[in-house]
Amino acid sequence: MKIYLFIITFISSQFFAQSAIYENNSYSLFHDRVVEGEKEAVVISPREITTNYVGALADGFDRLVKFKFALNGADNERPSGMDHEVYLNPKDGYFETPLFIFGQPDPVGSGLPQGKEHSIRPDQKFNVKFRVDMRNVLREFEEKGYYTLYNGEKLNKSEFKGVFLAGSTTPLIWDFDQLPKMKNLELSDADGDGIFEVTLDFVPTSYRSVKGEIGVWKLKKDVSQFPQLKSTVPIVEAMYNLSLEELLENVRPDGAFMAGAKWNGVWTRDISYSIVLSLASIMPDASKVSLMAKVKDGMIIQDTGTGGSYPVSSDRMTWALAAWEIYKSTGDLNWLQTIYPVIKKSVDQDLQTLYNEDVSLASGESSFLDWREQSYPEWMDPKDIYISKNLGTNIVHFATLDILANIEEIFGYDSEKYQSLSDKLREEINRQLWVEEKGYYGQYLYGRNYLSLSPKSETLGEALSILYEVADQERAERIVKNTPVTEYGSPCFYPQIPGIPPYHNNGIWPFVQAYHTWAAAKVKNEASVVHGFASIYRPAMLYLTNKENFVAESGDFNGTQINSNRQLWSVAGNIALVHRVLFGMEATADGITLDPFIPEAIGGEYSLTNYRYHKAILNIKITGFGTSPESVLINNVKHENVIIPNEAEGVYDIVINMNGSNGADEYNLVENRFSPETPDVNFSGSLVTWSKVPSAKKYKVYINGEFKESISTNEFNYEKDTSLKTFQVKAVDQYGFESFLSEPIHLIEETKVQIVDTDNTKISPNKNTKLEFNFDIDEAGTYAIDFYYGNGTGPINTDNNCAIRTVMLNGQSKTLILPQRGTGDWKDRGYSNPLHFSLKAGEQNLLIEYSDININMDGEINEAVIEHFRIMKLD
Repeated sequence: MKIYLFIITFISSQFFAQSAIYENNSYSLFHDRVVEGEKEAVVISPREITTNYVGALADGFDRLVKFKFALNGADNERPSGMDHEVYLNPKDGYFETPLFIFGQPDPVGSGLPQGKEHSIRPDQKFNVKFRVDMRNVLREFEEKGYYTLYNGEKLNKSEFKGVFLAGSTTPLIWDFDQLPKMKNLELSDADGDGIFEVTLDFVPTSYRSVKGEIGVWKLKKDVSQFPQLKSTVPIVEAMYNLSLEELLENVRPDGAFMAGAKWNGVWTRDISYSIVLSLASIMPDASKVSLMAKVKDGMIIQDTGTGGSYPVSSDRMTWALAAWEIYKSTGDLNWLQTIYPVIKKSVDQDLQTLYNEDVSLASGESSFLDWREQSYPEWMDPKDIYISKNLGTNIVHFATLDILANIEEIFGYDSEKYQSLSDKLREEINRQLWVEEKGYYGQYLYGRNYLSLSPKSETLGEALSILYEVADQERAERIVKNTPVTEYGSPCFYPQIPGIPPYHNNGIWPFVQAYHTWAAAKVKNEASVVHGFASIYRPAMLYLTNKENFVAESGDFNGTQINSNRQLWSVAGNIALVHRVLFGMEATADGITLDPFIPEAIGGEYSLTNYRYHKAILNIKITGFGTSPESVLINNVKHENVIIPNEAEGVYDIVINMNGSNGADEYNLVENRFSPETPDVNFSGSLVTWSKVPSAKKYKVYINGEFKESISTNEFNYEKDTSLKTFQVKAVDQYGFESFLSEPIHLIEETKVQIVDTDNTKISPNKNTKLEFNFDIDEAGTYAIDFYYGNGTGPINTDNNCAIRTVMLNGQSKTLILPQRGTGDWKDRGYSNPLHFSLKAGEQNLLIEYSDININMDGEINEAVIEHFRIMKLD
């Protein structure tokens, strides 16, 4: 009998070792390896992995370099996706580019010649001289005093600091935040002829230096401080050990986490999402140090971002989710006392700043998707992004309010205020963002005076809706079943935006995939969980590191805008596959529960030892596969389930046999597709026209944010009215994919727009802190008021100097935001977020005021110039 049992066990193990855990047309994941065409990575042992991966271009790197010229280091030469190209063909170690003209199409012959080699051998080194004709820019500086950029913005002559070079191939970078600091990438005009030049060293290297060379990862660091995993599935154990080692490499000398190999900084959302995934329990001290590094003046710091950060970027409350996770994992009451006032003060500012209109959803940018053109239509500027209501960001705010109520309950305070707000926000998310015909939530509400829902899926937000129980069980199951995923993983959103290079757009992010896989495990969707494991393990095996992101179409990190090895949240996501998914660990304020989920394809034996929870140590063994435990022993005593109370002490030996049941087998695997281009709308007389979209089969017309009708032509007749109406249109292709809505066009009689001059008044925390204006209106109704302003304290895409003010009108209070519009560019003007007021006929008194609640992330620079404000009747 023992011989037969051995034979059966041997045959079974050999079968599973040779059978794929997951496979599709592009790659296969096995118990001990990943195979993708000729590329293969193999687990030699739990401490060693080999790979033959040498990159998308196995013989070197791409000769075709994509780049842009950048005035003052900003992304301002041409629209996103419209890059220059040059084919590098060095002779005797040198190459000089054709002469490019700033802002103009490429010169003839600069691109890839027909039949030429696409790559350069990795052993070649050479210099490249880049040349750009700036005479058109300099001429405008002299004749007009400014240069008009492609987007209509003006750069004053006095503000011009220099020309920089951004691009896709090292030593070039696409990071426009860092570019102005990269003096080696600045061009110069040594002879004053208007031709700017820079010579750069290019050192072609592939992922490794020689095709066919085997890359090796061997565990070198001591990871014994962490919970130790043993498994009969080699790839799971090896990936876990690699990730633990990379986690140690991501700890800075000051004890805080860095964001990744390329990013030494501590970033609020990066550390927070990482801590929630897995780091709170296994590195609580480093997690605490990291979070406290992101506190200033008793409030959570919103990292630099669009239009000058907060409140355009508004997902800083991820900090609260992470801080609460640490408390649940450690039971540290001193920590709870530390974080409570920080969360409360930050929440109270948000309540007055982000909930500006009576829609009960928080305003602000998509959580983590903080590169404007990567996830929004091109017409949306920072104030438009502030106006928008994003799914993921709102779930973060919902969870924060719920956490704050829970903390107050623990301390014996009255928690009704924040619990009520949390319940209301959950209700509004479900009411306003759910797309019934899609079976998941929409990406965000967007527009200006009237908002519409983008029907794109947003993977992180969808997952958070399940994990934080915004979605009920029925919706949660539908979300996992219906959210689009591709062969290489779950894209940040779907479908993709045309003409935008891969990063958030057309990108797979392992940490987002980890959240999606965790959510799939919560609803017991086996097919989705297995796909999630494959999507995270494939690249980590092939590249021997947890990369930041990948191109959705190819699954390769080559071609992304920015990338890094051992990205912290990718590391945390890989570890979470074990802790959160396989072992189903979830700490609560009362105890820790285990709800393991082991897909049949990776069934076997798993043991996790030395897992610390409060004052207890858990040693856990799981056998078999299934959706839930069949039997549970805790210290040799039978239990129905695994719940370890938070007051537990000592060692808990837990043995779980799984029930052998399979989970749901449906998930939405799709081709990676792109939406149609967004129409460009014009208005003349009563005729609205727009550019024809090549892939469009029809157009959908929207009036005041509501769908009106579908048409096949690219024009629409509409008469102006005495009250404000807005026109928008979207293109729909043969697959039913929709473009973004076009920029809202105001349809209102000019005589019905009232302008109140504010005399170009400069406002700051020390100057003109209160401005008062009177005006009359003829009839009662709801009015939109926006402010024509300038803010030259920083660029449009980063920094932290967004100006914030409170506007009072006849007892009604609203938040006015005046985002940055360009460094030093105080002449550039644009309208603010529109504020809606219900007014009676007659004289009105408007007050613009700076108060403590209007503090921005800089804390000192909070300035703008207000030229006038306009008043338009909405109804």
